[in-house]
Amino acid sequence: PEVNDETAKKLGFKDNAELVKSLEETTVENCITDTLINSKDFAVKTFPETEKKHYDDLYNEIYSAANQEATTYNAQYGTNVTADEMLYYMYGMTADNIKYYHQNSLKNEAIMYAIFDAEKLSYTEEEYNAFLSEIAANNSSSTATVTLEQVKENYKTWQLEAMMINDVVMKFLAKAAVLK
Repeated sequence: PEVNDETAKKLGFKDNAELVKSLEETTVENCITDTLINSKDFAVKTFPETEKKHYDDLYNEIYSAANQEATTYNAQYGTNVTADEMLYYMYGMTADNIKYYHQNSLKNEAIMYAIFDAEKLSYTEEEYNAFLSEIAANNSSSTATVTLEQVKENYKTWQLEAMMINDVVMKFLAKAAVLK
């Protein structure tokens, strides 16, 4: 599409300038995230047990659902699909891929929490609710509206908190970033 105000409005922006600003912010945030996550200077030596348990529990829930789905499928069709195969069918990922993804998520979360604490960042309840509203809006479509309550049902409290802290830290880092 052409780069103009009309295209920007179709994408939900006020005008082309707002679209370009959003793209620039997203690009800076992505560069910062890539740098932090892939940097050897930001190695995470230990993880809080509570946070590690969250991701272990999440993995176990996913694997258990895949196992249940495989059992149901096998009973219905007389096949011998494994939970690992069902994971791949459901998520396009192997069990190892999901574990690796969760390990990276845990590493990212640990880095974000460390920056959040070190920089004494915070957020208000109003900002948190606006963030949840943004998640709801981003997950809504022309045929279905996602409510705040549905967001709270679809995510665990610790996930929403981690996402909020990530958002606060990324905005802080994007403002502090010096582009070369």
